[in-house]
Parts: sequence; structure tokens; C-alpha cells
Amino acid sequence: MVPAMKNVALLSVIGGLGAVAVACGASQAEIVSAPSEVSWPEEMVTNHGEGPALFIGESPSDAAIGYISAGVSVRITGSGTADRVPVRIAGPLKVRGWLRTARLGLRVQRKGRVRGSPTYVGPNDIVTLLGESDEPGVLRVSVSPQLRDGTVLGPFVGELPEGSLAATSPPDDAEAPSTGAFHVLPANREVEVYDRRGGEVVATLPAQENAIVVQVHREREEWSAVRIGSGPYLSGWINVPTVATVMSGEAPGHEPGGIPARIQRDVRDRTLWRMPNGARVRFPTAENPTYTFGILAAGGFAIELARHESDGRIDAFVAVDDDIAVRGMVDIDQLLPVDD
Repeated sequence: MVPAMKNVALLSVIGGLGAVAVACGASQAEIVSAPSEVSWPEEMVTNHGEGPALFIGESPSDAAIGYISAGVSVRITGSGTADRVPVRIAGPLKVRGWLRTARLGLRVQRKGRVRGSPTYVGPNDIVTLLGESDEPGVLRVSVSPQLRDGTVLGPFVGELPEGSLAATSPPDDAEAPSTGAFHVLPANREVEVYDRRGGEVVATLPAQENAIVVQVHREREEWSAVRIGSGPYLSGWINVPTVATVMSGEAPGHEPGGIPARIQRDVRDRTLWRMPNGARVRFPTAENPTYTFGILAAGGFAIELARHESDGRIDAFVAVDDDIAVRGMVDIDQLLPVDD
């Protein structure tokens, strides 16, 4: 039998893998959660967030079992609580667990301003669903624009038509937002964003050593109409000097078969193993000491955290790609050496 692993101990170890949270999204000062009476669509996608998002059960005391990136499709399998819902996730690492409701989102199908907020969205941007508004056919959403360095702005609460959101990608011919001229803001200086020229402040951009890049769409004397972020966008007016710049390409993503970013960041001096297609990741519960919550549908990697020779298992941090990383028990006979 696998030695009992207390939930508190598991959560502390996952929390100790500090760098892992960066890949899931930057720190957010406030989390806007949906009310408990929300009727969730069966199919949804994950939004940005920080910290563990997957849990072994619905109780606040149940252990965290993993991290998940934005844009991962999930299927809700039953009713949950205000904080967590049961989900199944297909893909290279198949997972069943409980997901934080604050990470449930939908994809935007067409561009437009988010009513009641200083934000703008384009096709395939992801927003967090908060439920129905008082107006039929309109949904309340939370929008968190993200800077190029991962800094999250907001969240900002607004409304979008129900027909403009779905779990699936938008049509190929969906019109993208217009692109403005790229400019950089002054470094090491807070910048206030206004709803209109000389109007009310809707957000304050943090002072950063690396200058923030914005899109300038209009200029009126000392004022500039800008969109900020990589989509969704914070939209408004600023009255600080900017300098034109040229944007470089996006950073390369994870290569199939390569070591996932979360694994690379946290392996340090620990032993790294390969895991084959079909390998299982388990977690001991009160009902089932060998409960399987994860199955690899492709080859992956595991960081050995602790070894239990008498049970033939290791405690491991497992990932196939950059979408999901989980922590659980893995059979030693499933482990393969990593080729030099």
C-alpha cells in the first residue's frame, strides 16, 4: 500500500515548486469568482491564473494535484461548488480532477469592446465567465489583459453577448482587431490610463524597468488612444510621451517530445525520468489508495521527488507538454532513463 500522503503535505510540496506557477500565469491582485448558482456550459477552456488549479476533490482541504495553462479544453462532468467543479481533460496527459472555477473561461468569437469595462477583445481571446447578466442573452465576464512579460492587469468586469463566446475556436474568417503603431512607455514610471481625454482613471500601469509596449491607434495633441496587452486588451487614453518601436516575434513554444518548461524549471538537482505512453499517475484517497487521476497518452517526463521502494513507486511531478503538470505517485517500473 502506498504510504498515506496528507493533503497538507502534498499542497506544501507543490507550492514549493515556485517557478512552476509562472507558466500558468502571472500574479493577480484580485480574483473575481462566479456565484455558486452559475450553470456552467459542459465544454469550456481554461483562463490565465496563478498557483495550483487542479485538486483531487471538492473540499477546501483536498490536495492540489497540478497546474494548468490557459487555453486548455475541459469538460465539466457534474455540479460543483462556488470554488471548484469536477472536470475531465483530454490530450497528451488525460486528467480527471476538480478545477478552480476562477479558471473557467470561454473563447471570444468576434472582436469588440467589453461593455461596462475599459477592455477590448478579439477572436480567440479568453475571458472568465461569471454568469448571466440582468439582460437576456448577455453574459457577465471577467477580463484580465496580460502584458508581454506576463504581468496581469485587472481583472475588469463587463458584459458580452452570449453569442460572442464559445468553448471552440472562432471561424477562420473572424475579423481580427486593427493593429496600431507599436510604442513603448517611459520605463520606471507609473502610467495612468483614462476612459477619455481628461476623463476618469480606469487603470494604473505599474512602473517597470522593462518598458511596456502599447498599440497607439489615435493621437490628439498630448493624448494617445492605446490598447495594452496581447489580447484581451486594456483600452483607453494616456498622456505621457511614447517612443515608436518594432515588435519582435513570439518566443518559441514547447517542441513535441522536448522537456516541458515546468519540468525544466524545477528539475534542478533532482532525478529526471522519461515516462511512456499509458503510464498512470495515482493519488491515495480514503476510498482508493491507488486512485488513478492521470494517464499519459504520449511520452512524458517525471521529476522524482521521493522514492518508496517497498511499494514500488515514486512521488513525482509529471508533464507531457506545457499545458498541464501534475504531482502524484508513479510506478517505478514505468520509469525510463533520459537519453543524454
